[in-house]
Amino acid sequence: MILTENLTYAYPRNGSGIGPLNLAIECGEIVHIHNSSGAGKSTLARCITGIIPHLYHGNFGGNVFLDGMNTREAP
Repeated sequence: MILTENLTYAYPRNGSGIGPLNLAIECGEIVHIHNSSGAGKSTLARCITGIIPHLYHGNFGGNVFLDGMNTREAP
C-alpha cells in the first residue's frame, strides 16, 4: 500500500514541486498518473520510493508510507 498524508515538496533552486497531496493506493490496485511536463509526476515517484528526502534535500513536508513504513525513517 502507498499512502501520502499532506505530502509537499519544493526543490531548493526554483521552489517548484508538489502538494499538498493525499493519496492512498491499495495493494493490487492499478493507478495511472498523468499530467503535463513539470506537473510533479517524477517528484511524486521520488517521494514514494524514498529518494526524496534522502537524496534530494529540498523542502519536504507530510508523510509517505510504503507498506506501512514511513519513508523518512527507511534507510
